[in-house]
Amino acid sequence: MSERKIGVVGAGLMGHGIAYLLAAAGHDVCVFEPVAASRASLPQRLHAIAALFGDDSAHLRRISAHDQLAPAVKDAAFVFEAAPERLSLKNFCRSRKRGRAGYHPCQQQFSHYFFRYRT
Repeated sequence: MSERKIGVVGAGLMGHGIAYLLAAAGHDVCVFEPVAASRASLPQRLHAIAALFGDDSAHLRRISAHDQLAPAVKDAAFVFEAAPERLSLKNFCRSRKRGRAGYHPCQQQFSHYFFRYRT
């Protein structure tokens, strides 16, 4: 699999784990997390996963956190939505993604989506 930039919306229980696994697979991952405390604790939580799995944490350098949605999803091949279960937030995320050229919802599992952007 070739390396790709992948966006993750949300750095909570699901989002930080998704970001970790994607980075471990060799992808650059940009995480959008609007809550400053969650962004600040992200490196610690990612290192905890690496320690749990006994992994080298070098691939964590592939993960960046953003307080704005646009930089996190710019040029992303895929975007995973792992936002909290609040309908207003889910609708906001979907509306922001729908406005992008090439937006295609690929899969819905429970209420989490990932999106593929075609250029």
